[in-house]
Amino acid sequence: MIIDVSNILKAEGSRIDINDTLELKNMEFNGDYYQFNGPIKVVGSILNIGNVLRLNADVKAEIIVQCYRCNKEMVESISFPLEEALVKNNAATITDEDAVRFDGNRIDLSEVIVSNIILNMSMKYLCSQECKGLCPKCGVDLNTNQCDCQEETIDPRLEILKKLL
Repeated sequence: MIIDVSNILKAEGSRIDINDTLELKNMEFNGDYYQFNGPIKVVGSILNIGNVLRLNADVKAEIIVQCYRCNKEMVESISFPLEEALVKNNAATITDEDAVRFDGNRIDLSEVIVSNIILNMSMKYLCSQECKGLCPKCGVDLNTNQCDCQEETIDPRLEILKKLL
């Protein structure tokens, strides 16, 4: 998502409105792969406040994830506010390390949006709070089937006591 900011760079207080989408099919993070269920919607504005451009926007997306317990595929909605400072690379007086640097009159917000999606995602998704998950022995989905595995697990250190009974 490339935004032309040449008009607002000329005058402090100038603003440009954003109402756009970012097409992103897949994303890899921390060894997990995520798939988007449609475009990422970005609505907001960029405001010139001197040597800094202020990005304020709302980001909405749907992502396809797997349940952490039963591995069932599901669609989750992600929605969060996006606030970033945008600074030209030649602005030597700005020392904000968190500011997003750019060259020229165009800013590519794709990387900023993706990194903020990663920050706002949950670490683990559940299909429901009551999800029973998979049987650790046979792998059957305990939400839909019963397994015949013996659930009794005895600490090996206490195995000798079982023989006494």
